[in-house]
Amino acid sequence: MQLVLEDGSTWHFPNPSAIRNALAQVDGVNNSFLILDRDETHFMQAARDPGTDFVVEYRDGDGAHHYQARGTLGFEAAAALFEGYAAGSGDWRGAVEWTLI
Repeated sequence: MQLVLEDGSTWHFPNPSAIRNALAQVDGVNNSFLILDRDETHFMQAARDPGTDFVVEYRDGDGAHHYQARGTLGFEAAAALFEGYAAGSGDWRGAVEWTLI
């Protein structure tokens, strides 16, 4: 598993501290997105524009399993999703409402 910022900064098997550090760097200016991937078709990503909250998506295999969290999320909510995804627990799925995209 790896965590990658738009600028190419990468963490392999990130812990919660690394996830929060990376997410804090997604400011919509220097880094507009962050991807946490298990492989090319299983990942979670967050994006934001300057001064906005996060748009979070995850993909669980093929394009028929690509979801976006309903609405935008603040830092704590986005961090909790990424931490749960990295830990491999399924609890994060029920933390927000997801819409198929």
